[in-house]
Amino acid sequence: MALSAFATIKELRQKLVQKEISPEEVVEFYLARLKAYDGEIDSTLHIFDKESILKEMQQGGRLHGIPGIIKNRPFLSKAQSNSFSCR
Repeated sequence: MALSAFATIKELRQKLVQKEISPEEVVEFYLARLKAYDGEIDSTLHIFDKESILKEMQQGGRLHGIPGIIKNRPFLSKAQSNSFSCR
């Protein structure tokens, strides 16, 4: 598998289209990185399991196989609340 943790979306997409890598390999690669580093950097509130991700990926689309992460108020730690309200 020819993956780099710092690959661009364009590079990943090209490797996927040329079948140099599979979407499953991309998911496994980035889940392994999250497992290795998230405890130290505390960057996620929740990480979906591989099976759930792969099931949702079956729908395809332009970003099919491209990893993504959605940050929710990244300046908070897990110990702090991630909810807010307004008047």
